[in-house]
Amino acid sequence: MRIIKKIIILFKVLFNFGIKLFFLNIFKFLFKNNKYLFNYFNNKKHNQILYILQRKYNYLIIKYNKLFNDSYQDKPLISDIIWICWWDGIENMPPIVKACYNSVNKYSQGFKVNLITKNNLSDYITLPEHIDKKVKNKNISITHLSDIIRALLIKKYGGLWLDATVLVTDNINMDYPYLFTIRREYGGDNVSKRRWAGNCIAGSVNNPLFEFLSEFFSEYWKNNNFLIDYFLIDYAIMLAFNNIPLINKMINDIGNNNIEYLTFNENLHKEFSMDLYRKTICNTKFHKLYWRFKNNKFSDNKLTLYNYILQHF
Repeated sequence: MRIIKKIIILFKVLFNFGIKLFFLNIFKFLFKNNKYLFNYFNNKKHNQILYILQRKYNYLIIKYNKLFNDSYQDKPLISDIIWICWWDGIENMPPIVKACYNSVNKYSQGFKVNLITKNNLSDYITLPEHIDKKVKNKNISITHLSDIIRALLIKKYGGLWLDATVLVTDNINMDYPYLFTIRREYGGDNVSKRRWAGNCIAGSVNNPLFEFLSEFFSEYWKNNNFLIDYFLIDYAIMLAFNNIPLINKMINDIGNNNIEYLTFNENLHKEFSMDLYRKTICNTKFHKLYWRFKNNKFSDNKLTLYNYILQHF
């Protein structure tokens, strides 16, 4: 079934975005076990997607370069608001998601924590009509709707967006002008190269990045019924990073932080180690976890990190 879905996606890429991207996706898949060739075709794929998007949405880049230039002097702090989205509501959260949500409330430090659901989204923002229609038609998944939601919310209200699977282990503070996101040592195979993380990102009201993202998503979904790539948000940020000097500066001004961002996830079903736990939280307060796995709390009857998190949050 998964193979059939991948084949369908590949042909949608072919008909919507061209033969070059189609073959780059195939080569990337074929060489997934060869690190050198995988990285080669993965980087080629990144560049082709950016080329396609820049060609189609260059008018937005021109617009935002005129609106926001290097002389932009305001330095508003990030609002004391935390945004989380779980579409089906708190009562339908899986255990690990509920633990993450509890951890945010525990360490929110006076921030107002807003949980966005299908029942209250309209209390905060109104989706563009064409996006709302494509959500109802299932052209836009809830996962990718959340990309749009975070851009609109931070543009309008400011604040910190946390994916519902981000665990927090220390007090949250946002004494940053403009922008904050997870930034780690440069590298990795994602287009962001660890310079940002869309699942943990914050900005001030009317922040240039979120204004650009809001309009980019609106324009993209006017013209498309299909994602060019699962990580569209990263490609959108990369467009802004590459072409709008102020946004480039705002991202580059963020120092490396939360360097063990994925350590918990890599050890989630391994035997719990208090030494590893303490070493990880001493320099990292945000931890991205995943929830789509079998609920194996124990391995050989030993306490796992997963079960420890559920017990303590």
